[in-house]
Amino acid sequence: MGEPSQHLPGAHVAALYASTNDARYRRARHLSLTSCQVHWGLAASPPPLRTAPSVRPPAAAMRLFFCFVLLSCYSDSGLAIDLIQDKLTVIKGPRKTARIACRLSGSATYVHWYRQKDSEAPDRVLYIPTSGGNPVRDDPTLRQKFNAEKNTDEYTLIIDNTQVEDSATYYCAAWGGVKVFGAGTKLIVSETPAKQPDVSVFRASKDRVACVAYGFFPDVIKFEWKKKVGGKTIDLQGEKDEQLDLPITKIEDGSDKYSATSLLIYKGGNPSFKFVCVVNHEGFTNPAEFIEAIPDGPATSSGRVPAEGDLETDNCKAPYAEGLDFQPFNVATLSYTLFILKSVVYCAVVVYLTYQNKSV
Repeated sequence: MGEPSQHLPGAHVAALYASTNDARYRRARHLSLTSCQVHWGLAASPPPLRTAPSVRPPAAAMRLFFCFVLLSCYSDSGLAIDLIQDKLTVIKGPRKTARIACRLSGSATYVHWYRQKDSEAPDRVLYIPTSGGNPVRDDPTLRQKFNAEKNTDEYTLIIDNTQVEDSATYYCAAWGGVKVFGAGTKLIVSETPAKQPDVSVFRASKDRVACVAYGFFPDVIKFEWKKKVGGKTIDLQGEKDEQLDLPITKIEDGSDKYSATSLLIYKGGNPSFKFVCVVNHEGFTNPAEFIEAIPDGPATSSGRVPAEGDLETDNCKAPYAEGLDFQPFNVATLSYTLFILKSVVYCAVVVYLTYQNKSV
């Protein structure tokens, strides 16, 4: 079997149907429209084209049109698949072997692997049949660099003799009507080992909870908020909350360490439970849970506790959190205010230029 195309198969579908006779094509057209009436909102009999009586659309154009309709129906009615890449990052030193895993849920013929370097478009390095067999590389010279293997529903990309230029984000992909991609795993070729963050979770105000991660490497981290109820950690289902992840910043101490903060803006009233910040980072074997610290003493009007040591979780203190003052804010209001100010300035410039032109 030949190498599968990296592009949408529209040309192949058009060529297939253009080569059939009219009777077979009318049946295919009828079936495609019938199966997609609900999706496209079509009536049982599509209305005729509104053309002049003496003008008829070319047969080739009509065939191409219905090929696109059929292709769209096929794309939306394809089998649902999911590609799961649990690891955010993989760190390897030079001249090592890196393994990036991807789990396929659903049915597909091939699993593809793409590489995307910073500021570059992704390019495919290989694909492997889901039925088993050897991987096929787009560039035969990459045989010594990239390999792949399959173990039940898990597909692994193997990168040998890692070098700095191999640092990139690698995505698995497969066809499920349309091409579906995994979340991506970033390969970092560096001598610096992973450093897990120190994490503190505390109430920044009466309706805001902060999760501060400090001193971690590499600079890829993911936050997720949950709640602790009856000793169990469950999702925030139905709550009117908003998660705001602030930009990751490098710590200015000469080291390759970073800090990041995630804010949970809780709009469900005064909660009777503790919040849980789930942190996914290379330094942890699995995503780690950190429970909100509820101080014993009274809080200030802002919800902060001034006493030192109150910002303490189960396994770390957060002296660096002292001085953080998260004042209540509304992102929408701020954005709208900036938009109004920008419009006023623009209007003033236009009026000034108009006045200058009239004076000349």
